[in-house]
Amino acid sequence: MRVFGFIPFAGIHYLFIEKIDDQNHTIVTKEWDRGAKVCNHTILMKDLGEGSIYYEDSIKIEKRQNR
Repeated sequence: MRVFGFIPFAGIHYLFIEKIDDQNHTIVTKEWDRGAKVCNHTILMKDLGEGSIYYEDSIKIEKRQNR
């Protein structure tokens, strides 16, 4: 994973798309890397018409414990 496309950050980032709900326009992902034990997203999108979209992204992040 890279910040701004070029600064290395936390190594490899894994992303699993858990659910795509076409009816409710939501996407749920489960993600993780060396820096974060869990980084889960629930994304909601709604068409507002006239070329506008409502976008909402809730994120749960759990930092890994140092051992």
